[in-house]
Amino acid sequence: MSRFFIHRPIFAIVIALGITLLGLISAVQLPIAQYPQISPPTVSVSTSYTGANASVINQTIAQVIEGQVNGTQGMDYMSSNSDDTGSYRLQVVFDLGIDSDMDAVKVQNNVAVANASLPSDVQQNGVTTKKASSAMALTGTLYSPQGTFDRTFLKNYADIYITQTSHIPNKPAIMHSKGM
Repeated sequence: MSRFFIHRPIFAIVIALGITLLGLISAVQLPIAQYPQISPPTVSVSTSYTGANASVINQTIAQVIEGQVNGTQGMDYMSSNSDDTGSYRLQVVFDLGIDSDMDAVKVQNNVAVANASLPSDVQQNGVTTKKASSAMALTGTLYSPQGTFDRTFLKNYADIYITQTSHIPNKPAIMHSKGM
């Protein structure tokens, strides 16, 4: 069988191109919902406490919210971050295969219970709970072959013409660029 294709390279190329074309058409036709989930569902909780430093935020906000959220059904782990600008952010990561909408509802319910124990300034600002994703959809690099454009120009170009341009309505194009 291999001898047949070795002696007829044009025929082999035509068959290879045909298979490639059919594969590309099939890949475009496959709905995104059919793709497997590759990153775990993540829920983000954030709030701010005006005038507080990281230590105060840890004592008054982080311990209260994390104590209530800890042990949520299906939760894998959580990590939090607070800084001296008064902002607090909690990332709750769930096991693969769990419905991310239900995860967000579970975390929202736990945060609502903890809300009564938070300082009044935080309650006025509100605590935001939303689904998040840690998966990168696209990574790219811009460079200037002759070195005529610097990093600032290339970043500005990417911000204006690549990351802000979207050909799909209501779906923003996302591009993370490294090594510009």
